[in-house]
Amino acid sequence: IGGPIVKGRAWWYAGVAPELSRTDYTRTIKRETDCHVRMANGKLSTCESQYADGVPDVDPSTGFFITDSLAHDTRSATSRSFASLAKINVAPTDTQNVQASLIVLPGSSDSPQLYGNPASGRHTSGLTTDAAARWTAKLNDSKTEVEALIAWHRSTLDSGALDPTLDAQPSQQLINGDLDTLGSLGYEPAQGLAGCTDHSANDPYPLIVNCPLGTRGYEVGGPGGLNHDTEDRRTARLAITQRGELLGNHEVKAGIDVEDDLKSTARLISGGALITNYLGSDVRIQRWAQLGQGDETCTTPGDSSGPTGSTKSYQCQFLAGTVGAPGTQVGGQTLDWAAYLRDSWRPVRTLTLNAGLRYEDQRLRYAESLRDTTDPLTGEHIGTTAMALTGNLAPRLGAIWDPTSEGKSKLYASWGRFYEAIPMDINDRSFGGEVSDIRDFNAGSCGASDRRPTGASCTSA
Repeated sequence: IGGPIVKGRAWWYAGVAPELSRTDYTRTIKRETDCHVRMANGKLSTCESQYADGVPDVDPSTGFFITDSLAHDTRSATSRSFASLAKINVAPTDTQNVQASLIVLPGSSDSPQLYGNPASGRHTSGLTTDAAARWTAKLNDSKTEVEALIAWHRSTLDSGALDPTLDAQPSQQLINGDLDTLGSLGYEPAQGLAGCTDHSANDPYPLIVNCPLGTRGYEVGGPGGLNHDTEDRRTARLAITQRGELLGNHEVKAGIDVEDDLKSTARLISGGALITNYLGSDVRIQRWAQLGQGDETCTTPGDSSGPTGSTKSYQCQFLAGTVGAPGTQVGGQTLDWAAYLRDSWRPVRTLTLNAGLRYEDQRLRYAESLRDTTDPLTGEHIGTTAMALTGNLAPRLGAIWDPTSEGKSKLYASWGRFYEAIPMDINDRSFGGEVSDIRDFNAGSCGASDRRPTGASCTSA
């Protein structure tokens, strides 16, 4: 809706757009079969126990396993958002215009875990805000036009488990399991588990594992990665356009753009660790780590590689999996500015020639926590600016011709040089001191003496 505030001078506009959605995921527990044989004519036989050979049946026409459907259940994902917009336009004089706008988009979603504990699925919430103010003025009988803009973009993202208590537990992915064993965790319907029981009196296929999961991980524990992120982008622009005549009509435009981007990203894993458990084999544990402090030791390959290569060791600490813990928030920053000059010349009514030159500068900062420190890997001093992209000159040329002289058609050609801006993720990962500690252990040597999932009493693989 909208309307005038002051007739002929001020107007307002507002709007909302709520959205609710739900996606239902139907999960089917299937049991592999061992009762078919491929006959001489290439077709499959009927299912009879005499054809059991200890190998799961495969449909020759599709290459997929032949299965029995045992049970179904449904897990639902929901999302909610409420977009809103407000805008005001004011014309204080006949030659000036001021516009202010605000867009707000809060949202949240809930997504269940489809393989394993449904409560370890993810709850996500966020808020995106965009505010802008623009001023334009025409001077000197509209031969001169001035335009100024300031804008602010801010977005937040937080996520964790559907059950908040699971945020304190490490995420564990179980590989090479089967539902006969993992069903005892209590996350599957009883009817389906009864059909997955191996070597029971009612097992129709005693020579095979009925419900293997293979390399499809079964998720238990926490949700894994957690989000607590904020992004701020502040922009200012100023442009001046001058119109005049010299061997035709000229429209000369000059301007400057400045942008300051800030981003705070969380390095969080629920319970402080991701565990990949290859059942009956190895265990891999992955954590975020911070070098140069703490009571742990992190190693990395040395000058020589290979199984017998050397390693280097560094003092480190593992980052906790709780919001606000030391070292878990990475603050990145990028500064951009550009200046340009462009002339649009119409020597005759049907021809327009464009020529311009743009200069761009981008400076990527180290994470706030790393500035004015010593790199524990190289021993070198870390300053403020990690990368400075300067001297980026971007010329532009173009021509437009109207062969009809009536504006009904045009032929045009253009050439220009453009520079790609480096995304903020580079700041977080390359200039944020990102260290991931990954350790593999022999599950057979792990015992009850482990004080935490660090493999302290395990043999490293």
